[in-house]
Formats: sequence, structure tokens, C-alpha cells
Amino acid sequence: MKRLIDELNEAKELEKNLRDKKEDCENKLQLAELLIGSLKNERESWEKQLVKSKEDLVNLEGDILISSGIIAYLGVFIRDYRDECIKNWGSMLRELGINSTENVSLNSVLGN
Repeated sequence: MKRLIDELNEAKELEKNLRDKKEDCENKLQLAELLIGSLKNERESWEKQLVKSKEDLVNLEGDILISSGIIAYLGVFIRDYRDECIKNWGSMLRELGINSTENVSLNSVLGN
């Protein structure tokens, strides 16, 4: 009788251990699914940022040139005049074959 009771206790202990392992595996699975979902969203964000970075690289020279002009010359003028100058400088750069962002702003170039 004692042997059977010992076997029963061992079986109950084994069952408890297996249930604990099952619960632990389920928790790990939930965390893994959450992580994979988050990484998928992050990948989409990285791909968008990569496209933007490639566009920014093409326009970098012109944007820096216009930003330098804004800093050096346009600080004391009213907003309308600054916008007009920036637009004219962008047109001049395109005529010279230098790419720049269409509506370049000092904050967008130097802010990051």
C-alpha cells in the first residue's frame, strides 16, 4: 500500500512539474509572438526611414547650401521675404543641376 501511495505522490509531483513547464512555455510563446509582432512593425518603420534617408542623401548638398544661406543672410528679414529667397535659391540650384528638397527648412536640415 505504501509503495502505491509513493507512486501516486510521484505521479502527482510529475504532473505538477509538467503543468508548470506547460504554463512556462505558453508564457514564453506569448512573449515571443509579441516580440515578433513588434519587430515586424519596427521593420516597416526602418524601411520607411531607409527610403527617406536615401532621398535626403540625394538632396543633402542643396539643402546644406540653402541652410547655410539662411543662417548667413536671412535671419533679420521677415518670413515672407525669407520664403521667397529660399524658393529662388532652390530654383537656382536646380538650374545648376544641384538637387535640394522642394520646401527645405532650416529645422528639417539641422534639427535632427
